[in-house]
Amino acid sequence: MTKLVEWKKYLKSLIQWKDKAVIKVVTGIRRCGKSTLLMQYQFWLLRNGVSETQIISINFEELEYEELQDYRKLYAYLKERLVPDGNHIRAHFLTCFIDLMICRILEKKLKEAFTCEEIIDALKNMWVARPGEKLGYMSFYTRINLMDTLHETAGFRTDYQIISDVNMHKVIRASKTKNNNI
Repeated sequence: MTKLVEWKKYLKSLIQWKDKAVIKVVTGIRRCGKSTLLMQYQFWLLRNGVSETQIISINFEELEYEELQDYRKLYAYLKERLVPDGNHIRAHFLTCFIDLMICRILEKKLKEAFTCEEIIDALKNMWVARPGEKLGYMSFYTRINLMDTLHETAGFRTDYQIISDVNMHKVIRASKTKNNNI
């Protein structure tokens, strides 16, 4: 299993500059961890109320983004993905509401053995990484009883399984069609 280095000092610096209207530039020699740092920052943003639609991530070394090296195409790509002003507050509220509903459902599924606050704290401390396109999903966290119970409820294990894209789609599809009596 690939182990990610947690860049706490640099991550803290990015977090401190989060709402400042300046461009953040991460520099360093090749293979020093710039992409890992940015991935960790994205996970932090997601865990702290930023929706996926507000994060645009482009790896110019991947063939699918090659045409975006033309600044006009890059501009068009970014412009169509930007969240319009005003909508981000509604989107944030909706995300928080959905999160709360999911948490309440989990609390009931776990027979109220854990509180919503405990569930949220455990999930916030869980890192899920996707090391590359089509390599699947891996998680990094401290193993606790709550996480084991969540695994049993979800029907898959993230403590020792790498979940492939195909299997992740199956889990999502099954969760949508499963008849859950809450």
